[in-house]
Amino acid sequence: MATSRNSTTYPIRQLTRIAVQRGHDEVTVVIYGDGMLPYRVVAVGGNRLGVDLPYVVTSLSFQVLPVVHQLLQEIQISPHAEKLRLVFVVKRPVRYAIKTRENILAIRLKGR
Repeated sequence: MATSRNSTTYPIRQLTRIAVQRGHDEVTVVIYGDGMLPYRVVAVGGNRLGVDLPYVVTSLSFQVLPVVHQLLQEIQISPHAEKLRLVFVVKRPVRYAIKTRENILAIRLKGR
């Protein structure tokens, strides 16, 4: 298993798929990987919620995932040094909850 050159603690993981589940006043983004996906929520300002995935790379061929929903406009996917950043561009203030399970990270956005 590959590891980061600066860390032997965290194996390099791969984000393999993103699925969007739409509800009336909520949307859940399910992120699939090839193992447990560590995460950190980060402030990115404005109408955006950032989620950093340390030591995660992606096999996705796109950098923006448009989402047709009243809460979420799009998800921006940006590789950075030793992390992958997902930016959720929201249309209005939201609350969020994050759940993890094996190779899945689920981010639920709900209107305030």
